[in-house]
Amino acid sequence: MARSTTEGRDKLWTGPFISIVVINLVLFLSFQVLTPTLPVYAQSIGAGDRSIGLLIGLVSISSIITRLLGGMLLDRFGRKLIFLLGLLGMTAFTFGIGFVTTVGLLLLVRTVQGLAWGVASTASSTMAADSIARSRLGEGMGYYGLSTSLALAIAPALGLFVLQAYGFHWVTLIGTLLLLVCLVLVALTPEPAYERAAQPAEGASLLAAMYEKKALLPALMMMALTAVMGANSAFIAVSAYSRGVRNIGLYFIVYALAMILSRPLVGKVVDRYGLRVVVLPTLACMGLSLVMTAFAGHIWAYCLAGALFGTGFAAGQTAFQTMAVTLAPRGRIGAANGTFFVGFDGGMAIGSVLAGLAADAWGYAGMYLFLLVFILLAAVLFLTVGKKRLGSR
Repeated sequence: MARSTTEGRDKLWTGPFISIVVINLVLFLSFQVLTPTLPVYAQSIGAGDRSIGLLIGLVSISSIITRLLGGMLLDRFGRKLIFLLGLLGMTAFTFGIGFVTTVGLLLLVRTVQGLAWGVASTASSTMAADSIARSRLGEGMGYYGLSTSLALAIAPALGLFVLQAYGFHWVTLIGTLLLLVCLVLVALTPEPAYERAAQPAEGASLLAAMYEKKALLPALMMMALTAVMGANSAFIAVSAYSRGVRNIGLYFIVYALAMILSRPLVGKVVDRYGLRVVVLPTLACMGLSLVMTAFAGHIWAYCLAGALFGTGFAAGQTAFQTMAVTLAPRGRIGAANGTFFVGFDGGMAIGSVLAGLAADAWGYAGMYLFLLVFILLAAVLFLTVGKKRLGSR
């Protein structure tokens, strides 16, 4: 049964926290094996750049629907039950996507898969926040983010290898097996202590219960970063292949290692000094990475760009998610995470779709330079609104 307690909360590496870190690693491994391989497979069955952009964007758009609903349900009915339902949906559609041979059906299945992904990933981050003392939230979320970074280091390179050696169907089988493991781990993990949401006031709207207004600003900041992330995820492999760079799996390894090294440090900096010293360097790293990727013609140039991108993105996500959870009432952490990830997924959708149009119009170099617009928007948002509200944290 859910309960409220502060006993032992200053200890970071508790049993529930370790469990959810492992679960999140397996969850993201299952998702990330598809991230670079699905666009390549889609291209092989006739998809153009616009369809590839939609392929990444639709999973993000559909997950937005369940982010807010899932956050509310997590606060009302508990973490594990909702998490398991999301994982069941992901398992079914990850397995099924391996049998799709037309672009239209591929887009449809990916859209439905996004609904389940929205629930499962929101539940994972909410359970992590439940397991961390607020005094160490930045550090804890940084370490929690390492599981995502490790997945990014392993899964894309693994997925591309399996795709080239055995075909896309085997990629989806690996993803399905990982999700089955995840289901077992969640079922065996005790639910961490948390506060249930208070009953909504009489006359309160459903929308008010589904989102947390104090998480809106960090969600908007994150949206700008993930717009760039979504575009990069959709086109990094196909753009490298178009330039004759075949061992692009190294990019993902370097990118993920940069996130692994930076997340714990960034979390401690946020806890001690606040966002003011993190955000602008984050944006500078990501902007420079985009310029380098626009003109890269060798794997080492891609790897250097990946190191900058991974450092910048890890810093931004750690800082903004920490702020979203910190500002929210204890009984609204699920809603805060749902709100934050609406911004996360909204950016992924916007960036990948617009990037597909930009690549079709200006080529891959022009597309990457176009993405600098989002970096500038994030800087303006922080300097005009975010710095005043969050910089003193």
